Amino acid sequence: MTLTPQVRWAQRKDRIFIKIDIESAKNEKIELTDQKLSVKANSANHNNSEYGVELTFAKEVTKEGSKWDIQPRYIEFIIKKKESGPHWEHLLQDGKKNFLKVDWQKWKDEDEEDEDIDGGGFEGGNQFEMPDFGGGDESSDEEDSPNEPE
Repeated sequence: MTLTPQVRWAQRKDRIFIKIDIESAKNEKIELTDQKLSVKANSANHNNSEYGVELTFAKEVTKEGSKWDIQPRYIEFIIKKKESGPHWEHLLQDGKKNFLKVDWQKWKDEDEEDEDIDGGGFEGGNQFEMPDFGGGDESSDEEDSPNEPE
């Protein structure tokens, strides 16, 4: 049986901070799309119990510039909003959930953001895999350049 972990969140104009409480997480499966974050992991401290949560965001996010890191007591995420702007009213598309709480340690009101010098981030972390947009061998592009004289 998959258990639902507690999720804490805060935001800035351009990003979201999320902490998913899975102690000593291992075997993690993490996927981020423009609308969802899916996380599954086992907790080494709780008889390898499986935890999982899927968050459907109220607005779109982007993988580019987003990152995550496993801490001893939780998995931490910094997720870039697709559009910077005013704070979202809700994190999730379908409103409040009983497992979702505000992360008061990271929370800043919109008018206090200018005082946020370090951005509330963390060093290092894992980047989300970017899709391969390549369309083949780059050297073939040079040979077929229409601007070269014949």
